[in-house]
Amino acid sequence: MSIPGSNLFYGSFTSDGNPKTISFGTNVTNFNMWNLTQFNSTANPGVIKRAWFIAGLPRGAYFGVQNTNGAATDQSIYAASNGFTPIDYDNLPSFASTAITSVSQSAPGNPAVVTSNSHGLSTGDQVILYNVTGQQQLSGIQFTVTRTGANTFTIPVDTSGFANAGSGGTVQKVWPNTFVEREAYITNITQATSAVVSTATNHGYQVGDVVSFRIPQNGAYGMQQLNYVRAAITAIGSLTSFTINWDTSGYTAWAWPVTANAFQQGRPIVIPVGAAGTSPNYLGDATDNVGYKGLILGSAVCGASSDVIYWTASVGTNLNLI
Repeated sequence: MSIPGSNLFYGSFTSDGNPKTISFGTNVTNFNMWNLTQFNSTANPGVIKRAWFIAGLPRGAYFGVQNTNGAATDQSIYAASNGFTPIDYDNLPSFASTAITSVSQSAPGNPAVVTSNSHGLSTGDQVILYNVTGQQQLSGIQFTVTRTGANTFTIPVDTSGFANAGSGGTVQKVWPNTFVEREAYITNITQATSAVVSTATNHGYQVGDVVSFRIPQNGAYGMQQLNYVRAAITAIGSLTSFTINWDTSGYTAWAWPVTANAFQQGRPIVIPVGAAGTSPNYLGDATDNVGYKGLILGSAVCGASSDVIYWTASVGTNLNLI
């Protein structure tokens, strides 16, 4: 929220342990955050209790205050990564691609494991896979990744039924589409009285939002009876899943196409058609998809799951309250 007639913004949130995006509608020059849960804690040496950003810092950098290892005293630090990244859709950065060595088909195939040496990705990053040899079904789809190592990450899709393992291609990090209401690729829909829908990227929906489905009618993915249905979201399962008030128990079971031939006739997506209006990132209704300016709080400063974070931001004036 903001103070009318001023350049001050402030707010709070409960962290889920993942990077957090906060929008302002304008560029801010100063940002400060306090981890209320950890502020007096000595149980987690090294945890960032307070951090701040000022205009001109490199993307991802931050100043911070943390507990010293093994002592109940504070330590001031500066770090160059996993901190604050400003979003400005008038001046977006680009990222280099890295080669894909393999994409798993089995053991494990759910979620699929992508091997790409020195990929440089973090959990929560969004990527596009290009020209995946043997698994073109995945090419061109934007996925939210989970980092599992310096050379591996997973994507939220089950490839165990694919005809082949992936053996080539490239992966490139992209800026997430920061519109809260947007289309997303579907990776699974359960057969249930209240269907659970899984998506390839963080959906950003909330309970009460209304969505519609576009399922290819060639039957390659199954569940085509859901095509053009409008349903309300009744529960949020995770960043990439939600429950709808629609009975799919008698519908054709969901299935990824075994080979790439089917995707040329379309891919399944879920799109917004109405909004509950409670999301903190809304700039308008579900069709008002305009870019905005804001800040991404990276893994070093976003807090652990259930941590309560308070923040202030300002334009032009340094409100660095120590």
